[in-house]
Amino acid sequence: MGYLSFTNGKRAIKDLANQLQDEITARIQQKLNIFLDTPHLVNQLNVNAIRLNQLNLQEINDVERHLWQQIQSFDSIGVIGITSTSGSMIAVSRQDNNKFNIIITDESTEGELQEYATNAQGVRTNLTKVVPEYDFRLRPWYQDGIATGKAGWGEMFKSLIDERVEIMATQPVVNNDNNAIALVSATLTLSQLHDFLKQLKISKSGEAFILNRYGQLIASSATSESFIKNNGNLELIDAFNSNDPLVNSASQHLKDRFEDLNQI
Repeated sequence: MGYLSFTNGKRAIKDLANQLQDEITARIQQKLNIFLDTPHLVNQLNVNAIRLNQLNLQEINDVERHLWQQIQSFDSIGVIGITSTSGSMIAVSRQDNNKFNIIITDESTEGELQEYATNAQGVRTNLTKVVPEYDFRLRPWYQDGIATGKAGWGEMFKSLIDERVEIMATQPVVNNDNNAIALVSATLTLSQLHDFLKQLKISKSGEAFILNRYGQLIASSATSESFIKNNGNLELIDAFNSNDPLVNSASQHLKDRFEDLNQI
């Protein structure tokens, strides 16, 4: 009877531990879903505004004011932008001091990408940076976003303005003939993803990390960077070859269980 009670007690403790772990995992998943869904929500709001003629892409000042106000409602977003297939782009970028800069390229900038600081009313003040001969239509994030024809994530890239490493959610805007007229976008920085995972309440020995479908490490609660620089290019770290033993073993377990990470 004593052994049976002891065995049942151990089983009850194990069941409770598993239950608590499942609850922690569920909470992390819920918070992560909200965090990663936010850029897509912002994009859908802007697609709706354009389709309902609430936002006229020809009125640059109105678009600028709309984006400047909008980004202040979404603390996790680094940049919100709208690009038109005709060649104009307007975006608002969050700065470290929680101020907001305007990024623009159109006929008035004569091929330049220009960044402006703004005052408390969202009005442009001084010019802070210029990127000459810039055509966003040649950038992979734009070409991929238009080509897919639907909402999705682009590849990681380094911002030309402030060199932050970002990941961008995009969604094309189509007209009644189903032709793309614009691409809306919202970005998260990799540092934001790392910081988000670090503030999650996990067990002392546990970690949270994000992989892409290729098994590359996007972000982790245990490190501040998930990429290496190779000849000036950014390369994500292969999680299966990670120096972090938890990331390495967990990734290998997923690889053994699923032939294709897209199956998860």
